[in-house]
Amino acid sequence: MTKIHTYIATFANHTITRKSPHHYGAAWLVSEADGSIHAKGFARDEGLAYAAAGSSMPRLISARDARLLRSYHAELAKEHGYKSAEAWVAAKRDQTQARRDAMTIEIAILD
Repeated sequence: MTKIHTYIATFANHTITRKSPHHYGAAWLVSEADGSIHAKGFARDEGLAYAAAGSSMPRLISARDARLLRSYHAELAKEHGYKSAEAWVAAKRDQTQARRDAMTIEIAILD
């Protein structure tokens, strides 16, 4: 029979728990600017916790995707009040970067 472990991680404003047969060494939490939880989880070690937290952050629009968006979404950009698709992509990139900058990543080492 598999033993079920109970893990409890306490962060600045949140506590998360998990019951699992797996062994975890760290927990991670990504918080929005308003304090709400964007993503959370457990990982085998601290390095994997940082990797998981980083991968859960909102992604910036890549140059390749921006080119595709410009050609494909020109009319949609105009419907949203932008003069061009380039302006729309730039605004989306700035919004995403501002959101990423306001987020915090917390890592808790478990006993």
